[in-house]
Amino acid sequence: MNNPLRKNFRTPTSQYRPISNDIFYKWTKTDPSLQLLDIYPMTSKDEINTKNPDLLISGKSTALLIQSCVPQIVDVWSIPSIDIDPLLIAIRIATYGSKMEITNKCSHCDHENTNDLDLAQYVSSIQIPDYSKGINLDNGLIVFLRPLTYKESSDLAMEMLEIKKSMEQIELMEDQEKQQEYLSLYLDKSLEVSFKTLAYATDCIKTPDEVVSEKEYIYEFYENSSKLVIDKIKDQIDENSKLIEFKPISIKCQSCEKDNNVIVNFDYSSFFDSRS
Repeated sequence: MNNPLRKNFRTPTSQYRPISNDIFYKWTKTDPSLQLLDIYPMTSKDEINTKNPDLLISGKSTALLIQSCVPQIVDVWSIPSIDIDPLLIAIRIATYGSKMEITNKCSHCDHENTNDLDLAQYVSSIQIPDYSKGINLDNGLIVFLRPLTYKESSDLAMEMLEIKKSMEQIELMEDQEKQQEYLSLYLDKSLEVSFKTLAYATDCIKTPDEVVSEKEYIYEFYENSSKLVIDKIKDQIDENSKLIEFKPISIKCQSCEKDNNVIVNFDYSSFFDSRS
């Protein structure tokens, strides 16, 4: 028997257009005819998951939330990382509306200001890098970048967190010889993660003869490249990140009436609190 209350279950209250466009539909195996994805408001269980420290650290909290609120997405872990923040904002909008209260201390008079931020308008400030444009290296190679998947970015963040924790413990060691030994080991591990990040962020490398897309070959190439090559790739990744990141907003102080450039930091442990 069908639940007679089913018709009163939550329904979509907002929609989201993936900013990564074709990449999104290809990676997540989502129906490309769904140019606007339906966004459902959060359930009580979703809200509890967003406050679970273990789920937050591993990235599972976000994955579970998106699975619940955007069920049209087939493979959540393959979502391009550049779509994650806008998607979470779309979920908050679907749950609580487009206005979010923010506070900032005036840099001129220290007055504590409270304002409403229009999240829908704020998301529109994001720009998308042109991933079809390659990076020409002096050796004749052309490197094409891509966004990381949510799985890749989560795994890399976990690896770096584990390295950071280990380094903090190593600094407390009294045996200087052992300390230097372990420091060297974990510095190497940190470097490995850096090369892995570059490999993940690379879609392919075009040579005069062929196109190389295998991650193990790309990783080995970066591992054996000059610092100039690595710096050039990193510089372009940084430029892409600046396009994707949310821009500061200008807020006039309610006391001295001077303008302040405010960067809104989304703390996802409290972002989905109705009181924030």
